[in-house]
Amino acid sequence: MKTTKNAICGGPIQNPENCLTRAYTNSLDLAVLNDCKSIAFPAISCGAYGYPVQEAAEIAISICLKSKYENLAISFFYTTNQLLSVGLKLLKD
Repeated sequence: MKTTKNAICGGPIQNPENCLTRAYTNSLDLAVLNDCKSIAFPAISCGAYGYPVQEAAEIAISICLKSKYENLAISFFYTTNQLLSVGLKLLKD
């Protein structure tokens, strides 16, 4: 099991969008490098770190839909109805 750092919204990180993008990209790149068949993500940084749910979901999904990750089975593990609703809406669009 591999883990990734959270992108802290506000605080010391100057560009949290870039930080969150790197968190997903680095995790996916490691999965590909290690010949993983699947990977699952929580809503990185949306809980205690306060990253905006809609923006975080847009970033996550846009990264995960890149062609270089098409052979990975990617799952999202959302723990609240709000997270699930936002994720499902974005995936339908």
